[in-house]
Amino acid sequence: MADTRENDDSVDVEETPELDTEINIEDRSEHTIALVKTVDQEFSFFDKKTIQNSINNDMAKVSIKLMLKADRSLVRYQIPQEEILHAKNCALKYKASGVVAMGGAMIVGTSVTVAACFNIYEAVAIIGGGPFALIGGLLALGLEIWAGVNLWKRGNKLLEEPKICEKLNEIMVNVLKAYDKGEYRKFIDAFSEEFKKDGCLLKLEKREDTFDTKYIIDTLLNYGFRSDGIAYLLNLLGEVLCSGKIKIKGKVPKDLKELAMKAFDGVLNEKLENEARRLDDRIHELREKNHIASMLSKFRDFVSLEEYKSIAQEHKDDSQEMPFQSRLEEMRNITKINQAIFDILDAGKEEIERAIKTIKEVRDSINSLLA
Repeated sequence: MADTRENDDSVDVEETPELDTEINIEDRSEHTIALVKTVDQEFSFFDKKTIQNSINNDMAKVSIKLMLKADRSLVRYQIPQEEILHAKNCALKYKASGVVAMGGAMIVGTSVTVAACFNIYEAVAIIGGGPFALIGGLLALGLEIWAGVNLWKRGNKLLEEPKICEKLNEIMVNVLKAYDKGEYRKFIDAFSEEFKKDGCLLKLEKREDTFDTKYIIDTLLNYGFRSDGIAYLLNLLGEVLCSGKIKIKGKVPKDLKELAMKAFDGVLNEKLENEARRLDDRIHELREKNHIASMLSKFRDFVSLEEYKSIAQEHKDDSQEMPFQSRLEEMRNITKINQAIFDILDAGKEEIERAIKTIKEVRDSINSLLA
């Protein structure tokens, strides 16, 4: 029998059954959501919030994975030992000068005073010469001792600075050690350690705690840190705060992200740029000096009580490979790209526009470095 379906243009279509599957939204420990959507059931407000939070968490994880890391080999994140040693020597010179001044006062002042006492009885022609000499001797003694004490105190005060510098260097070693091990809580604790009495770079223990990037920058610059090193450390701080691997009492992930953005903004601080330019200019001036002038400058630094005017050898060596402004610009570009990543993932119109502008800035910066 012939198959009558051969000339039949109709197609048998099985009806799609009406879906009536129960929605099962479960917030699992691994932060995933099992979702079976149905046609005839709407999501509750709580369900929508759960889904949105899950998406936000996933986007945060994506942004962290996409973040670029700065190259540590491009920067110096400690104060040069050469500068610390000079500060110690300068302090000891002040103390030694104070001892000499006080010793000289005791010898000279006492001699003049004793001589004046004899003159009181011997002076006949010059009436009043003895008492004037006595007063002069006492004044000389007092002034010499006063000057000596001030020099000694100045030396003691200056001796505190190299101790602070050594403590800051130790802190940065501990900061990087914790970062390399992925121990982000220890990273924050090390960054928060006191480098002098009642003085620390930041403190993040409670909900209301925050930090001031301007204070961090000013403090580290004043004690001899380079701009590129400071930018690198702020980059790490921002990365750690938005990593999702750290908890601070009373602070939610949104709070930590805001602090991270604050750290990233610090990298773009104009003062870092100015200091990098100033160091490049000093290197340029040094190269223009002849060898004799350079040696005289080093000798002056060695014997004088003035601040260190030479440039640490490690800075000179680094400048041969890459200018300090270029090193800083590398750190800034890394920061800008990471900021753009966060803006893109936020997906707002203004954020996208800002990200596009930032990426163009980075492109122009790279082109200028390669030019």
